[in-house]
Amino acid sequence: MDDGPFTDDLDLTAVTTREQLASLLEALRARADRPSLRKLERWAQQNGKPALSKSTVADMLSGRRFPRKTVLLTFLEACAVPDGEVERWQRAWERIAPEENRRPEVEPADLDRFREQVLEQAHEAAEAILTGARGRAEQIIAEAEQRLVEAETLRRQAQADAAAVDTRAPQAEHTLQHRDEIPRGDRDSLAHQRERELEAVRRERDELAARLQGLSAAQARRARPRATAVAAPRILAGHAKPVVGLAFHPDGRLLATAGADGTVRLWDTVTHDPVGDPITGHSGLYEVAFHPDGRLLASVDGTVRLWDPATGEPVGRPLEHGGRIDSDIAVAFHPQGHLLVTGSVAGKVRLWDPATGEPLGRFGSGGSPVKAVAFHPDGSLLASVDRTVRLWDPATMESIGEPFMPYPGPLHGLAFHPQRHLLVAVGDDGGVHLRDLETGREVLRHPRQPLSSHVGAVRGAAFHPGGDLLVTTGADGTARLWDPATGEPLGEPLSAHTGTVYAVAFHPDGRWFATANEDATIRLWSTPKWADHPVK
Repeated sequence: MDDGPFTDDLDLTAVTTREQLASLLEALRARADRPSLRKLERWAQQNGKPALSKSTVADMLSGRRFPRKTVLLTFLEACAVPDGEVERWQRAWERIAPEENRRPEVEPADLDRFREQVLEQAHEAAEAILTGARGRAEQIIAEAEQRLVEAETLRRQAQADAAAVDTRAPQAEHTLQHRDEIPRGDRDSLAHQRERELEAVRRERDELAARLQGLSAAQARRARPRATAVAAPRILAGHAKPVVGLAFHPDGRLLATAGADGTVRLWDTVTHDPVGDPITGHSGLYEVAFHPDGRLLASVDGTVRLWDPATGEPVGRPLEHGGRIDSDIAVAFHPQGHLLVTGSVAGKVRLWDPATGEPLGRFGSGGSPVKAVAFHPDGSLLASVDRTVRLWDPATMESIGEPFMPYPGPLHGLAFHPQRHLLVAVGDDGGVHLRDLETGREVLRHPRQPLSSHVGAVRGAAFHPGGDLLVTTGADGTARLWDPATGEPLGEPLSAHTGTVYAVAFHPDGRWFATANEDATIRLWSTPKWADHPVK
C-alpha cells in the first residue's frame, strides 16, 4: 500500500464545507490517473464494494451532494489511497457531516441551473455528433464520386485501345487474303509474320474485352465497401453479469468465458452446452487465456489463477505478488507455453513460470494501467498497452524501440497478425490502429485517417487465423470486419448486440468467432467464407 497516490500534502484540516472536500477529491482523482466514472463504478462492482454510481460520484466531485461515508471510503480505496492517509479523510468528513445533515441537499435554484446546464450540454453534444456525421458522410460521398470518375476514365481508355485493335485487325486479314500477289520468295515468311500478328491482335482483343468486363465490376466495388454476408449469430446465455473476456481451447473443443459475476464458464463448441459447473472463487474478472497445450486455463481478477479445464479444479496456488494497488488485469501465454505474462493496474508487466508459479521478472513504465498484453506468434516479441504501445524482448525483458502512441488517450486491446509483422491497437478514440512493425508506420485507410468506424471506445480486436480478416468490437454495440491488407471495412457492422461488446476471439479453424457482451451473453458468428454454414 505504499506506492499509491500520496495525499499527505493536501490540507484536509482546513476543510469545512462539502465544496472544499469536493475540490480535494477531484485533486486526488487527478493523481490517480483520472479514472473515468464508468471505471470507478465497474471497480466497485467487481470488488464487491458499496456502489459508486456515475451520478453519485459526479455529484460528490462537483460539490452538489455530500457523500455518505461508505461512498467516500470506497472512492478512496478505488483511487489507491494508502491506508495511513485514509484516517485524515475520515476526520475531514466527520467534521463536515453535522452541518451537512442540517443543510438542504439541493437548493431549488441550484437544481434549475443544473438542469439548464445539462440540457445545454446535451444539445451541444448532439449538434457536435450530427456535424461530425454529416462531414463524414460528405467525405464518403466525395470519395465514391472520385472513384467513379477514375473508373470511367479507365473504361474510356480501354474502349480507345479496343478501337485501335479493331483498326489493325482488318489490315492483317487483308494482307493474308492478298498474299498471292506477293513474290513467292517473300510470301511464306510474310504469311507467317502476318499470322503471328493476327494472333497477337486477337489475344489483345480478348484481353481488352476482359478488362472492360472487369472494369464494370470494379466500378461498382470502388463506389462501395465489399459486401460481406454473415449469418445470424447463435447466442449462449448463463452469466449473471456482463461477459468481459473469452478464449478458445487450442483444439477448438471448448470456449472459456469470463464474467463480471466472478465466474468462468466452459462451453462445448459442438453442442454449445455448458461443460461442468461454473468455476468460482473470483472477485470480478478481466480475462481468460488457455495454455498452448490446452492443459491449463488462466483467469485474472486482480490475481492470476490457474485451472485444469478438464476438471475445473485449481492448479497450484494463485500467482500473487502482494498489494491490491498493483492488481493484475491482463494475461497471456507464450506460444511455446514456458512463460505467462501479466499486466497490472500500476503499469507493470510481469513474467511467470506457469509450471512452478514463480515470478521471473518485472518491468514496465509504472504509469497507467496495462490493460492488454500479447506475444507475437513466433514468440520473439511481447507487446503491452497502457496509454502507449510498448514492445519488449521476452528473453531479456528489455524494451525494443520507443513506445508509440496511436492517439493521446487510453488503449484497451491489441493483437498480432498471425503471419505478417503487423500489430493492431484499439482504444477510446474509436479508431482501429494497424501498425507495420517493420516500417514503424501506421497502415492508413485514407491519407490522414486510421481505420475508423466505431462510435465511442473500441474494446477488443482479433485477427482471423488465416490473417485475411480483422474483427473489432466496441462500446457502440457492434462488431466490425476489416481487410488487414487494404484497411477497408468489409460489409455492414454486426449490430445484434445489446450494450458494449468487450472482447472477440476466433475459433482455431477460422470458421467462426465469438463476441463477449455487456448483456451477459456470448454470440457466435460464422465468418464470411462460411456464411452458408451458420453456427447452429
